[in-house]
Amino acid sequence: EREREMEREMEESKVRLLRVTHKPSDRKYTIPVYDQAASAADFQKIRLDNDAPIVSLDPGYLNTACCKSSITYIDGEGGNLLYRGYNIADLVKNCSFLEVAYLLIFGQLPSEDEYDEFESNIMLHSTLHVDTTKLLQSFRYDAHPMGMFVSGTAALSAYYPEGNPYVCGNARLYKEDRDICLRQIYRCLGKIPSLAACAYRHKIGRAYNSPGTGLGYTENFLYMLDRLSEPDF
Repeated sequence: EREREMEREMEESKVRLLRVTHKPSDRKYTIPVYDQAASAADFQKIRLDNDAPIVSLDPGYLNTACCKSSITYIDGEGGNLLYRGYNIADLVKNCSFLEVAYLLIFGQLPSEDEYDEFESNIMLHSTLHVDTTKLLQSFRYDAHPMGMFVSGTAALSAYYPEGNPYVCGNARLYKEDRDICLRQIYRCLGKIPSLAACAYRHKIGRAYNSPGTGLGYTENFLYMLDRLSEPDF
């Protein structure tokens, strides 16, 4: 009776059922399938002869989904990658990096005014704390840029404790305070190019460039990478 009730509930919610029969005990199990995916935890109720639960084994995660995403859809065999329903090939051809970032964060492509505000907020956070540049300068002359970049990114959390949920003692900080969440997004997007540029300049033995004024996101990154001493670079 309980199984029939479960079946009715599944049918109403458009969930399919996978029926498993254990041989030779002839025990039967019902596994719900949501959107073509079955939870690995549901297989634990299937017991072997020694009463040990079944565990799923999938080396390389060739057939395992770690989450259900409303942001990204990946079809590796078909060669398709969608961001919020847009094909990545179309976004590459028609959108800038920040437009795609806005799409991923807010779920839609920005209008011209929304884009200008988004870029302006990001550029306000492009300057690195002087102690961050000192940290980067402390690396050996031949340090790999990726090691410097990762270390610099990790160090950012030390300068903005008010935006760290666990330092604040509130794991739901970003869900409860939209302003802090957005500020952290602007900080990450603004400072990542600055960190990358510093790591590159360190590798080639040149002084770091501070972010320029009046430049767009991509232009500013190129400016920090390549400017020597030209006043009108």
